[in-house]
Amino acid sequence: MADFVSRVWLFRAGFFLLAGAAGFVQLLPLDIGPDDWVPGQELVLVMAFAWVVRRPEYVPALLLAAVFLIADILFMRPLGLWAALVVLAGEFLRGRRARAFAATLFMEWLLIAIVLLVMKVVEIVVLLLSGAGHVGSDVTVMHLGLAILFYPVVVLLSERVLGIRKLHLGDRERS
Repeated sequence: MADFVSRVWLFRAGFFLLAGAAGFVQLLPLDIGPDDWVPGQELVLVMAFAWVVRRPEYVPALLLAAVFLIADILFMRPLGLWAALVVLAGEFLRGRRARAFAATLFMEWLLIAIVLLVMKVVEIVVLLLSGAGHVGSDVTVMHLGLAILFYPVVVLLSERVLGIRKLHLGDRERS
């Protein structure tokens, strides 16, 4: 039991540190190309969703809210909008119906793509209704496409390197 609890807290801290490292690298003044194509926050988002689908206890809602609220502050986005959308999407993915639908990797990938698309549409609608400026559609589509493309890679790395596998009905943590 103690191993399971320490493993959960280890992965929570690991998620926070990986998200912080991705944000730090994205904020560095390096000339590696246009800022539009750097997929830092998209990788954190798909990593969060992959972990929520596989092991929901590793990424609780409060951790998601904290990480993406800090990202909203650092990247000067509308405060709390994206963080709220991520928490809502994470809680949807945490539910039994969504996890049952995502039985295969392809169906999971499709579900994540739909969730990401809905999140972007809601973000754009809220920004337009509030009168705030929004990023051009080409950048939005590119970031959405990068997030969807990187999802299977993040799942593969999470499973093979970090050992975060999906628990099926009746499975128990034996760590």
